[in-house]
Amino acid sequence: MISFAENIEPWQECLVEASDKACQDAVQWLSMLRPRGNTCLLHALEKAFAYPDVQGVYLLTDGKPDISYNLLLAEHHLKSQNIKVHTVSFNASEKSGNEFLKMLSNLSGGRYHSPYGDVDGHLVAHRMLTEGFTDEDDPVLPLFEGDDLRRLAKEIDKARQFVTQARSFQFGILEKQMSASRDVSVEGNDVSDTRNGITPGKIT
Repeated sequence: MISFAENIEPWQECLVEASDKACQDAVQWLSMLRPRGNTCLLHALEKAFAYPDVQGVYLLTDGKPDISYNLLLAEHHLKSQNIKVHTVSFNASEKSGNEFLKMLSNLSGGRYHSPYGDVDGHLVAHRMLTEGFTDEDDPVLPLFEGDDLRRLAKEIDKARQFVTQARSFQFGILEKQMSASRDVSVEGNDVSDTRNGITPGKIT
C-alpha cells in the first residue's frame, strides 16, 4: 500500500503476504492517514510498478491528479509493463477525474469501480431482497458507473426477464389445465344425461 498526497508514503518497501498480522498492521497504518495537499498520482504509480513481482494495482482516490491526464496515461503506458490497474473512485461529482480513472483501467486491462449511482443502490437491493419484484422494471436499478456493478445489474436484468417468462409460461400452463378440466366436466355431464335418458338440447 502506498499513500499519495504531497508526497508518497509506502506502508512497506516490498510486497507482503496477506496474513492476519499483516492485515491488522495495514489497517492500523491506514487509520493514521489524513488527506492533505496535492495528489501525486504519477509518483505513486511509479513506486507501485517498481515492486518486484507485482501483478496488479488497486488505485483508490477521491481527487484529481496533480499533472495532466494525458501525461499520466502516457507514462503508465511506458512504465506499467502490462500491469493491470484497477481504479476506485470515491467522488461521484468529479466527472473528469472519473473519466480518467475509467481510461486508465481500460488501458491496462483493469476494472473501474464506483460505489455511486443515480439512486440509492442499497435501498434498491434491500427492496429486492425483502419484497422481491412484480415485473422487469420494479424496482428500478441505479445507473451504476463501476464495471462490476454494471455487469451485476445486467445479470439481474436477465434474471428478471427469465422470471417474467417463467411466470408467463406458468400462467399459460394453468390456463390449459383449467380449460381441459372444464372440457372433461362438460363431457362427464353429457354422459350422465344420456344415461338418464336426457338428450342435450331436448326435453323428454
